[in-house]
Amino acid sequence: MPLSVRSTRFGEIEVREEDLLEFPEGLPGFPFHRRFFLVGEEGQPIRWLHSAEDGSLALPVADPFLILPTYEAEVCDEDLSPIGPFSPEDLVLLCVLVIPSGDPLSMTANLKAPIVINVKTRKGKQVLVSGDYPIRHPVFGPEARRALAERARGGS
Repeated sequence: MPLSVRSTRFGEIEVREEDLLEFPEGLPGFPFHRRFFLVGEEGQPIRWLHSAEDGSLALPVADPFLILPTYEAEVCDEDLSPIGPFSPEDLVLLCVLVIPSGDPLSMTANLKAPIVINVKTRKGKQVLVSGDYPIRHPVFGPEARRALAERARGGS
């Protein structure tokens, strides 16, 4: 039987049990929220990691490789033990986005601490990666911001 979640962002959502993701350790800042699900179609550039326990908690997330194609997330295997046994193809990485109200072109992505999901066990964890990645990496570079702003004003 599906779980019904009343989302402040998306209204009433029916979530199948097999679509739930468990975060055994919660997420930083949300340690008591353990069950989440993704809102949005696979392949969309932005999806939402939504709490199954709190209808007001939904984090925008994206594939870090769409934001930075050269991204190399090196994670200690020990850090991933809570999400169960895996092979590399079992893992999906998502980075949390910050979308400033009224200024979506200034959106940033946390590339330092991606969320890793084991698709086999349906468990996830936010981890720190090695490398010099920022917590607030601009999603749109200056040229893209200018072009998108110009288009929004009706230019070509």
